Amino acid sequence: MLIGFQSNTLMKIQSIIIAGTLLIAATSCKIHFTESTRLRIESAEDLTIDQVQFYNDAPIKLVYKSSSTDDKINRGKVKFKNGFYYYHINIPKHTKAVAKTDKVHEIQIFFEEGDHTYLTFENDQNKTGELYQLNATQTDSGLFVNYDGKVMQITEGNEALLQIKKSLKNVHEKKKRRAKGVKI
Repeated sequence: MLIGFQSNTLMKIQSIIIAGTLLIAATSCKIHFTESTRLRIESAEDLTIDQVQFYNDAPIKLVYKSSSTDDKINRGKVKFKNGFYYYHINIPKHTKAVAKTDKVHEIQIFFEEGDHTYLTFENDQNKTGELYQLNATQTDSGLFVNYDGKVMQITEGNEALLQIKKSLKNVHEKKKRRAKGVKI
């Protein structure tokens, strides 16, 4: 009898933990950034795209291979292997970032301070619909991006998407009002 009681209690605790986890996951405060949201923000009078806080939805890892220590790398982890220096840059999931725009369907996202420390995210209607995905160049050696003035290989996060806070999704919709009606 005591064993059955412990088993039921254990199952109830597991159910509560699972329900709590699902509730937290369902109420995430971030959503994916879309082309329609970008157009709404750009058409707003009191908000611009460079005032929006962006996030990446997956970790991004970049590697730069060099035979010289003279390369100017601001920060990152350096490993020496087989006669080459490998500079590693890790951008964890949900890292805060800011944007600058200069092209249609492309946004430069800055995860660090600096003039060239950005990654380009692109809205490719054929590939991602309305979503903005990390823009990389495919070669025989892998996927590469320009970051901090260097061509770096993406080792993780090549399909990372942009996110914003959920509160900005419906920003600047036309103001609505309810007519009260007219009495005779």
